[in-house]
Amino acid sequence: MTNDFNFVKCPKCEHDRNPVTANKCEICGTPLKKGGLPIAPIAVGIGLIGILGAGAFLLKDMFSGSKPDVNSSPSVTTAVSPSTAPASPTSGQVTGAVVQTYPKLSDVPNVPQGI
Repeated sequence: MTNDFNFVKCPKCEHDRNPVTANKCEICGTPLKKGGLPIAPIAVGIGLIGILGAGAFLLKDMFSGSKPDVNSSPSVTTAVSPSTAPASPTSGQVTGAVVQTYPKLSDVPNVPQGI
């Protein structure tokens, strides 16, 4: 059993003792093909997966039926107790509490920036 892993066969003259590092055949000078990874199909596949993923991410709101309004100002909601009598501090209910929501974390006051 011979170990021919270190040699390349010439496609023209069939000389089978060309070193794997040779660019041309030692006998006839024919360029030798270099086998390698098919870079183009791999790059196309990765690009296609990226495009499909980005498209799904961008179109997810279209199919969900609701669109968030990013440019809206913070909304303010006042929670009011259904009873007309003022709540005692021991009852656990809070009346007249103001709840405010923000579209972005950077809009919230007194939040430390960075780490």
